[in-house]
Amino acid sequence: MTVAGALAGWAADAAPILECENAVFEFGTVENTELVKHTFVIKNAGDKPLEIRSIRPTCGCTITDTKPRTVAPGLSTQIPVTLNLKGRRGRQIKNIVVTSNDPKRSTMQLRFDGTATSVIDVQPVSISFGVLPEGVLPPGKFTRTISVSTTRDEPFEITKVLSSRQLVDTEIKVIEAGKKYEVKVTAKGEAKQGVFRETLNIQTTSKAMPNISVPVIATVRGQLTIIPNILQLSSAIKTPQTRYITVRGNSVADFTIQSAECTCSEQAKITVQNKGRYGWRIVVRDITANKSLNGEKIIIRTNVKGKEVIEIPINVLAPYTANRPRVSAPRIVIPAPNTGKPTDVRITPVPTAPIIPVPAPVPVIPSSVK
Repeated sequence: MTVAGALAGWAADAAPILECENAVFEFGTVENTELVKHTFVIKNAGDKPLEIRSIRPTCGCTITDTKPRTVAPGLSTQIPVTLNLKGRRGRQIKNIVVTSNDPKRSTMQLRFDGTATSVIDVQPVSISFGVLPEGVLPPGKFTRTISVSTTRDEPFEITKVLSSRQLVDTEIKVIEAGKKYEVKVTAKGEAKQGVFRETLNIQTTSKAMPNISVPVIATVRGQLTIIPNILQLSSAIKTPQTRYITVRGNSVADFTIQSAECTCSEQAKITVQNKGRYGWRIVVRDITANKSLNGEKIIIRTNVKGKEVIEIPINVLAPYTANRPRVSAPRIVIPAPNTGKPTDVRITPVPTAPIIPVPAPVPVIPSSVK
């Protein structure tokens, strides 16, 4: 009995143990045109089979074998990983998350740690203008500088700088011919409320790095914040809908919504609510989505100079698009009382389900008739 009890206790305590002797791979300094490869070894140091349920890289630049696997007690499995450093600069820390049935350590992080270098050094690797004012930007006021220099004894030149959306002007300045340059970047034109995005393509004579991409970003904040800036309606909803528009002041301490109306006339009922420090809310009720509303607008009138009239376009969405899964209300067909004819019952919309026929009740035949 003592031996049996000991064996039972051992079986109860037995469990898989997830171990990796070298969970961090330090790859040092590598050219950013290279692939870094390494194989991690995972061991089951426990007494029960180890189930590796998932292997998940946290970056798209990391490729590994993600298939689940089972490791017997005392044995190991290999996880080969490849890190693509193309276009990356500076220190790189990339993790792979391993999930298992180890009761004490269900997840483990495998890590790549090192530095990516390049023939040409670019500082900074991205530009932020921070917060820009809404409207026409003053010429030359918002400017940033990019330093572009060689890290090898290989001379190069910047031949051209292109901007994807023409939201900035650029100027190339030679600091040391063949070795170091500066690119002056200036925001221009009219900044519209929301996110300001641009991408610079710095073209060089370097064979290793003929094109260098530098993202540019900023937040454009106007006198007022309007959410949403487009009133979206779904034509899949056939009943009248209610939508809300919120208007808040940024640089305007005191402002008033004087009126709000829809160019769609009597098709919508609009009310204006003062929510105090939360701004103003425009409630659009009883508006039914149909194609005729496309091109119509909600007109908001304020006391803010330059924002006396705000137009919110109405956009009626098609019920289903190629990139949106089809969703509809399933139909349950049941017999109508007394008639036996089927009737439809609509329920809350969920992913499309098949029509479920429910047979009509079968009359009960008395035993005496049988």
